[in-house]
Amino acid sequence: DYSSALNESFQNHFQGVNGQLSQTLNIKNYKQDANFYPLAFVNNEILGDKPEEIGSVVLLTTAQESAQIVANLKRSGIDAPIIGGTPLFEKAFRDKIQGYPEAKTQPGYFSDGIYATSPLIYDVSGEQTQAFKERFRDRYEKEPSWVGAMSYESAKIAVAALKRANLPENQPEQSKTQNIRNRREAVRQSLSNMRSVNQGVAGLDGTLYFNSDRNTPRAIAMGVYEKQKFISAPIQVQPIFDIEAVEGLEEKRKQGNILRFGGRYY
Repeated sequence: DYSSALNESFQNHFQGVNGQLSQTLNIKNYKQDANFYPLAFVNNEILGDKPEEIGSVVLLTTAQESAQIVANLKRSGIDAPIIGGTPLFEKAFRDKIQGYPEAKTQPGYFSDGIYATSPLIYDVSGEQTQAFKERFRDRYEKEPSWVGAMSYESAKIAVAALKRANLPENQPEQSKTQNIRNRREAVRQSLSNMRSVNQGVAGLDGTLYFNSDRNTPRAIAMGVYEKQKFISAPIQVQPIFDIEAVEGLEEKRKQGNILRFGGRYY
């Protein structure tokens, strides 16, 4: 599921850059009949193990669960930095966290200072993404979320796959089932062929293609809550696609300005 897959990936990459994990906690023992009991989780799993030694907290849970954990951490006096995945950027998280009495009295009481990743943050996006945002706003009279931009790019991939599949207009005589099966296979193969930048599709801020894991590699933006608003973090880690063009690579690595993990430079 979402949490287990992300947890494995996070641990591999974090420890790959010499990060130290003090403990990994599972909330499954505090869920019953679709209900989550965050107070018991915080009291038993976190406060019971030298809370003063907590360096930072990484949340890889759903939006609702994350909001409940954050609130109980703050109420328990834990003021360690909190980092999370996309759920901490979602509207469900913001609605939940802003609904607590403390946040109504002091906006941002729970959320300010929390860092979270997002597939896209508009204020650090390129020209094409900004143009998409303007077109979306003009047509629908509201701000697009990252889901809107990703859906747009998904549609571009789908259209390109259909065009490249070269589906004939007039099919030979065959069963309807076989006809559909052949068309689907042609489109699947067309998608499978998008294996590199050269074979990809132009996206909003780069070329869209599939890697060996069938994911579309993209830069992940990091944001932070400030006065209850989610804005881009002052430092962004972006992939370097042409490492040969970087001057003074080793010196920049020593200074911490360039990182290497997962076989790639950032």
